[in-house]
Amino acid sequence: MKRIIAGVTSAFGASFELDYQKGFPSVYNEPKLVPVLETATEKILGKESIHYGKPSMGGEDFSYYTNEIPGIMFRLGVGNEEKGLNASLHSSNFNIDEDALPLGSAILSQWAYDYLSK
Repeated sequence: MKRIIAGVTSAFGASFELDYQKGFPSVYNEPKLVPVLETATEKILGKESIHYGKPSMGGEDFSYYTNEIPGIMFRLGVGNEEKGLNASLHSSNFNIDEDALPLGSAILSQWAYDYLSK
């Protein structure tokens, strides 16, 4: 990358500085927001529907938001074995069970309502 940029800028009599940072920062879920999300999810889907995965360092640009303002990210779970919708996220076969979308909207609406009601 440096070699290409140096060639282009040199051809035009320009200079450059490169500050390339590989990857994304990790997503930070604000601890104060977690109980509100848990309660909203319980109201919409029931307590048994909440599953806690292992922390992951997978890249996610949402982290740029949560590094600036308090936020929270969760995974809705849009796969469905019965419908054959189980391809991994970055697979060319990835597809979602669209029946999950109204549930996700309901959780977010309930979360906003509960949060703003406090």
